[in-house]
Amino acid sequence: MTYEGQAAIRLEAEARRAGRRGFADPLPYALVERDGLLLVDWAPLFRWLCEDKIDAGRADIAWAFHDAVARAGADLSRHAADKTDVRDIVLSGGVFMNRLLVELIHPRLTALGFTVRTHALVPTNDGGIALGQVLCAGSA
Repeated sequence: MTYEGQAAIRLEAEARRAGRRGFADPLPYALVERDGLLLVDWAPLFRWLCEDKIDAGRADIAWAFHDAVARAGADLSRHAADKTDVRDIVLSGGVFMNRLLVELIHPRLTALGFTVRTHALVPTNDGGIALGQVLCAGSA
């Protein structure tokens, strides 16, 4: 990789080539609770890929991986909402520069009853952070 985010950009581009094909069954992952936190254990996903799908097309694997991340994000959000009653979610930060991930998680969260907010005028990554810092500095 020669620049930050290059691997993620290439993975998203590869996934888009699959055209939502993926696999018949979603990629597996496990949710585990540790010290009161719900965490995603990706070991089942990587084990499944290494054992069963090594010959699958890169585009299908990339799309299925994005789908698994979106499903896991929705699962974690539902768990947090059950504990806190918070129903507003903001999809922000560098990971949500990935438009495919936003396209996959947004409808899942909406179906779970969340109000989902995304960036419209301000960049979701460091540019948005920098703007926030400028605004905070100006009000101090």
